[in-house]
Amino acid sequence: MSQHAPHKVPPARSFLTFRMSRSFLAILVLSALALAVVSHRLRQQNDPVAQQDARAHVALAAVAGYVDNAVIKTIEMLAAEAEQLNRASQNLQAERSPAHLDAMVSAWHAAYGIWKTTSPYLYGPAAQYDYWKRLATWPCDKVLIDHAILQLEAGELAVDSRYLREEEVAALRGFYTLQYLLFQNGVPRAVTDFTAAEVDYMVAVTQALFEESVDFEATWRGTKNLSAEKAAVLKNAGLKPRESYGDAFKNPGTPGNPYTSLSISYQDLFQDISGVLSDEIVPGVAELLEGEDRGEMAYWDSIDPYADLLHLLQGVENAYLGGTPAVRTLGVSDFLAEHDPALDRLIRISFAHAYFRVAALRDSQGGTPEERNLAARIAEMEVEKLVARMSVAIPQVVLDPAVEPYAAYLK
Repeated sequence: MSQHAPHKVPPARSFLTFRMSRSFLAILVLSALALAVVSHRLRQQNDPVAQQDARAHVALAAVAGYVDNAVIKTIEMLAAEAEQLNRASQNLQAERSPAHLDAMVSAWHAAYGIWKTTSPYLYGPAAQYDYWKRLATWPCDKVLIDHAILQLEAGELAVDSRYLREEEVAALRGFYTLQYLLFQNGVPRAVTDFTAAEVDYMVAVTQALFEESVDFEATWRGTKNLSAEKAAVLKNAGLKPRESYGDAFKNPGTPGNPYTSLSISYQDLFQDISGVLSDEIVPGVAELLEGEDRGEMAYWDSIDPYADLLHLLQGVENAYLGGTPAVRTLGVSDFLAEHDPALDRLIRISFAHAYFRVAALRDSQGGTPEERNLAARIAEMEVEKLVARMSVAIPQVVLDPAVEPYAAYLK
């Protein structure tokens, strides 16, 4: 009787084994994809056209972030604070109490602080429609304001927001008019010092301020893109609809667009960033040691020059980083980092150092003259360093082949 070799049954393929095989296959696929991506990146690094296209994509996204998250969001915040200021003035009008006056002073500080952060955006619509005059003519006309209030008190003049907006003398309204009426020698006036006519005048000023802040927003956003409530504010104020300047800025080269290229957009952007740094922040720090005797403060001087400088720095940083701290995507910083990430990092560090040194100068007010002088010199050095680093960044951005032509008349 023959013997047969025992039949070998193959081991069963367990579920665990199957899962491990699929995982291994997934790892192989992912590895292959990673190698493909790396190979593509290496090819791009050796392909000038691909590099330029990639930079152009970042440049376009950075301009969009600047418009949507820096310019429009900041002006939107200005309109919101101006509305709160107008409500505070109406509450003071209804009841002249210390609490309502304190609320109005706080609302003025908040709105004025946001106004300072709009400083890098005072070109384009702000220049075309004179928002910097309408919202903050400096100095206000003390004599004419007093005269208008006396006429109002005597029943010889009716003052409302439309009268103030359509009056040719912009120095009758705006933030500095409110500062003149709310403060004396750098501190808030007593509520008992206000006449009914002065309060009525402030209500008209704050209403005009709110309406023109919404109008300012409309010029960048476009009236059709405003909320229904804000569109109604403009309609009731008799202000005409606005086209979106932001759309033109973000989409250069379209028919009829004054921005023929991204380079032109970046040139406007940097012109105001540089202007605020060189013409306002640097001299502002240098002058902080002058005129500190609050008893001699004139009505048009700054109530809090340290806060003003910090708000100016915040506005410039928002413009550079592409948005307010709460809303940031891509900005000029990201486009510069395509060229020189080390320089971008140094600029960011300079912003932090400038904030710190201006705050330290503010905190040194109780120190000796020598300590104050040293703090001022260090703060001045830091902001000048920021200016120098930003000046190095500008040509790298506006002369990048990815954003040409560099002038509107070049094809």
